[in-house]
Amino acid sequence: MAVENVVGRANKVFLGITKDNNIVLVDFGVHTGGFSINGGGTFSVSFDVVRPFEYDSAQALEIIKERVEDEYDDEMVGQLLRENDIKYSELADFIFERDGIEAVYDTSLYSESFDIEGKEIYFESVSCGQSDMREEMHRSVLSKDETAQLFEMWDLHHLKKEKGIPKEHLEIMKDLVSKLDKVETDIMAEVFVKELIQKGEL
Repeated sequence: MAVENVVGRANKVFLGITKDNNIVLVDFGVHTGGFSINGGGTFSVSFDVVRPFEYDSAQALEIIKERVEDEYDDEMVGQLLRENDIKYSELADFIFERDGIEAVYDTSLYSESFDIEGKEIYFESVSCGQSDMREEMHRSVLSKDETAQLFEMWDLHHLKKEKGIPKEHLEIMKDLVSKLDKVETDIMAEVFVKELIQKGEL
């Protein structure tokens, strides 16, 4: 991942895990332009939280069948049957074949998957944006002090229209981006999942 702009950006980087064994991804960056006094720029941080789970296609199909029966109204069902020239008894299978895992689970925040020890592992979206994760964090790829700095910069500067971000804060941001830029997100996610499986927690 290349560092961009004067300070840089780290996109959807594995930051750590929560007490509930969810994975926290951070989107962290400083954008130059617009405010050039005393270093200038705008700063943004957002956090995506995803839950690793073992995907079971048979279970997913059963969930779709339940949703068709309990949540789909007659108009929606009728439209799907007409447009796709299928019978009602074929509807759940049709939706499953058409949409796959996304018919049941939202995996859009982190769409990677791993086959580990015969388990098909995906990551369900839990939350995104400006969730304050500092109390939920259990482990971080950054040191304790660096993690605290990340949240401090978020508190002080996230999308605030400042004439200039103080130079000492720009240096902190630069150091954080440099460290986050070296994180191999997919490798870290896979290692964590393997750890959960070995502990019998997944």
